[in-house]
Amino acid sequence: MPYDFGDIVLVRFPYTDQAAFKKRPAVVASSRSYNDSKRDIVVMAVTSQFRPAGGLGEVSIHNWQAAKLLRPSAIKPVFATVEQRLILRRLGVLPPDDQAALRRAIFRCPRLVELLAAVSNQQVSVGQNHLCGGPSAYSIDLPMLS
Repeated sequence: MPYDFGDIVLVRFPYTDQAAFKKRPAVVASSRSYNDSKRDIVVMAVTSQFRPAGGLGEVSIHNWQAAKLLRPSAIKPVFATVEQRLILRRLGVLPPDDQAALRRAIFRCPRLVELLAAVSNQQVSVGQNHLCGGPSAYSIDLPMLS
């Protein structure tokens, strides 16, 4: 099944110590073109355990019902690559406003952009790109997010 950036999926998500897994919703953070060319998919954890003001790097899902989530939720700044065959099912899709908020959050984190670029074997260069928050922000061609 093809997956797009912003799809909400049910997956066995690894704990940060990689010792165990938990079945939980996740949002696809890689693009359709990346997902079509790889066996792995890049996902971010979704949680209903969050603070309304948001933790560092968290993205609130404002239209969580439209995304087919059961509770108010947020996207955690936790990434994982998983084999696509390990995705249990697609739950829904982030609405366009929430997808835009996720893209902005990703591009506000230069180290995260570097990591995603490394995963997709892309070059990252410093340039004038206001998507990332200022004149010293990163300007990249990152097909995995396009």
